[in-house]
Amino acid sequence: MPTTKKTKTKTTKIDASTSALTDADQQALPKADTTKAQPPLKQGASTKTPKNAPSPSPVPIIGRQELIKRVATHAQLTQKQAAQALETTLDAIQESLQAGSEVRLVGFGSFKVRRSTARKGVNPRTREEIEVPAKDRVRFAPGKELSAAVVKK
Repeated sequence: MPTTKKTKTKTTKIDASTSALTDADQQALPKADTTKAQPPLKQGASTKTPKNAPSPSPVPIIGRQELIKRVATHAQLTQKQAAQALETTLDAIQESLQAGSEVRLVGFGSFKVRRSTARKGVNPRTREEIEVPAKDRVRFAPGKELSAAVVKK
């Protein structure tokens, strides 16, 4: 007796007696993908990603290890020496900023500590007014050469 299989697109009749494949042949066939296809987005629909999903980065990020490799290559140093030079430089910048000094690297930019004033804010969840305390923040201002190098023509 033929069985009827209904799908969203069409109804298909399957007759087991006329099947040309044996049970062993059918088991050897790859299984069909049972995941549901996503329906097309409606006009004006949002394509938001979940909050916990990593956002796609349009530009590659250069981390500490990659920076160490590049410094080692350009300065013809070992990676260990380049790592030590980078760590020493970063430590010196941090210590200077902690002491309240401005670090100025001509052509690259300057780092300085600025005090943000206390202000009133709003808790977005409760809409309650809150007091945001004053705090020291690190600011970086790019130099002329760095700004010019980044501008795309």
